[in-house]
Formats: sequence, C-alpha cells, structure tokens
Amino acid sequence: MAHILRCWAGFDDKRVTSPSRFTNHSGTAPTLDATIVSYSRWSITWDGIAAAVTGFLGMEPLGFLTSGLPDSATADYIRSSFHFYIGALPNAGTIYRLIGCNRSGNGTSYANLKEDGKIDVFNFNAGTAATSTGVLSVGTWYVGTFFINRSGQLRFIARSRDTGVTVLDITHGTNLGADSWIDVKIGPEAASRGQVYFDNWVIEGDNTQANIDDPVNLLTTRYTIGLLMPISDGFYNAWSGSYADVDEVPHDDGTTYREGTVNGQMFTQGLQSITSLVAQQGWL
Repeated sequence: MAHILRCWAGFDDKRVTSPSRFTNHSGTAPTLDATIVSYSRWSITWDGIAAAVTGFLGMEPLGFLTSGLPDSATADYIRSSFHFYIGALPNAGTIYRLIGCNRSGNGTSYANLKEDGKIDVFNFNAGTAATSTGVLSVGTWYVGTFFINRSGQLRFIARSRDTGVTVLDITHGTNLGADSWIDVKIGPEAASRGQVYFDNWVIEGDNTQANIDDPVNLLTTRYTIGLLMPISDGFYNAWSGSYADVDEVPHDDGTTYREGTVNGQMFTQGLQSITSLVAQQGWL
C-alpha cells in the first residue's frame, strides 16, 4: 500500500462540491466565505444558527477516484487536520459536527462541538462518547487533528492556530473495531446548530503508524507565491540592454529586450527582496 497524503490549501477554486476535489458530499452545500479565513482567500461554512443544518464534504483516505483502488481500500492509520473557526456555539442541548470517519460497516465515529465549547469524541464501536476538559472559544482559529487508528483509539486535539498551544486533547479509551475505514468527512454530517468555518484540510494515511506524521505540521508551513522583479544588473552583464528590459512593468510588447550574440555570454541581475511579497504570503 502506498503512503497517502491529500491537502487542500483553502477552498480558493470555489469548487467545494466538485467530484474532482471530493469523493462525496451530501446535504446542504457549504457556503464560501471571504471575510473569515485562515491564511487563504476562501473558507467554507455551514450556518446552523437559525435552524439545524446538515451537510458534509467527504474524501476516501486511500481509494481516491482515479487511483484504481477499490472504494473499500483503506489505511490502518489515518490523521486528518483542518483549520476551524467557531462563529457561534451550538444551542443548548445540541451539537455541531466537526469531523467524522465512516467504516465499511456504515458506522461513523466523530468529533462534535458542544454548547459549552467542549469536544465529544464518539466511538461507534463502543457506542459512547468521551468529553474533553478543555474548552474552545468563539472567534478563534484552531487547528483540529483527528487520529483514526484501526483497532486502536480515537483522539482529537485542538491547538491554537497562532501559538500552537494545545487547548484540548481527548482520547476515547475503547479501541475501534477492525473494519476498514472508508472515508473522512468534515462538516455537519449530523443535524447541527451554531456555525463553524473550515479552511485548509489535510488527510494522511498509511498501514504503518511510524510513517504517519501529525498533519498539523503541514498546516503551519509558510509559503510565498509571486514575481520578484529585476532591480539591477548582476555580476555577469554581457548581453545587450539592461535589467530594465526584462519583464518590465508595464511591458512594451517586446520592443526592448536583452540579446546575447556570442556563445558563452551570460547576464545576471539583482532581484527584489522577498519581503516585497509579504502581501502574498500565507500558510498551508
């Protein structure tokens, strides 16, 4: 079995129910939001403030679409991490489903946000839930990690996105069954109240536990995308023209350019500092 890693750096292409991105989705489609985001341009949310909402995005951890593997293919060890922001806690006596995992016997184990900000981890095999002592707050970005161990224990950790400090860590003491795990789902698969925003999602799977990293590490990697413009001639400067003739802004339709006419000639140029890309930086 190959090591499996899937990562969505936000939902910027807006194709949140596309089968080319997710193997299944059901219920109410999530709403894209550009105001409450975690280092990307678009997050998704299901709004259950006024009335209960049901919907989710699912991904098979191993049998990914064109991989040629059957739907029943799975991994013994699965880790899934995601950024989430609590816009509103659930109403009294209700929950908001954050993430779940479905097994071949059609039973689902999951992590629910409760009205008091605690997390319930429900183990389908045991038919019971374990509740965290730590409490989450409205208006804060967290990184949640769901540990799914075949014939092992379920665990959910929530860390502060900004500081990395663990806010809560809850493990269900009963082992899961040996059935295959079919897919991982984010969003309110069960009727939910309140509102949670989701941004960035990682799933990692392998049949060897030592090969699995906590994918929260993949959610805190700095990246930069952009164009560094030339600002000076470099040490080698044998070609005609100057740095100003390369990718000039605004461009002049190629009427000025650098040209080398002798083999072995070269030019180099100084580039803008990477600090010029600050506005384009983000996190995975």
